[in-house]
Amino acid sequence: GGGGGGGGGSVSCLTLALQLLDVEERVPWEMVSSAEGLDWSLARPFWLQNVQEGRHELCTLAQAVGTLESALAEGALRRGWEEGREAWLGELLAAATATELRDALTRLEQAILWSAFEEGGGGDDKEAGRERAGKGKGGKEAKPTAGGRSRGIGEAS
Repeated sequence: GGGGGGGGGSVSCLTLALQLLDVEERVPWEMVSSAEGLDWSLARPFWLQNVQEGRHELCTLAQAVGTLESALAEGALRRGWEEGREAWLGELLAAATATELRDALTRLEQAILWSAFEEGGGGDDKEAGRERAGKGKGGKEAKPTAGGRSRGIGEAS
């Protein structure tokens, strides 16, 4: 396997951090809450802080991608993910550029079974699914967003 560039030129760490936050925000609680040994509701604030503070550091973002993957419940990822997981982790840790790291994040995003947690979730059309996924259906239980303080919006409320 392997190979296959991400296309679209080079990616900045900031762009990658924003994509990572977007993926995490779309993950329903049901996908993370049952993960063994990690209570995402407790870990998430620290995870968000790490992504915000490390948004210019490749190694911090790589760790954050790995942490998110390990927080996902067993049924949240496509069948066959486990077999390729070691190779994926290797790519994640070896990523020397934000573009390489984005490719690893995109592979994780594509492995998440979004349709299992969407109301009337459609088939397996990856491209259309990726486009739709960003729009948010509002059918999931809302997680507190990273907004407000971390995005620097409005200092006093």
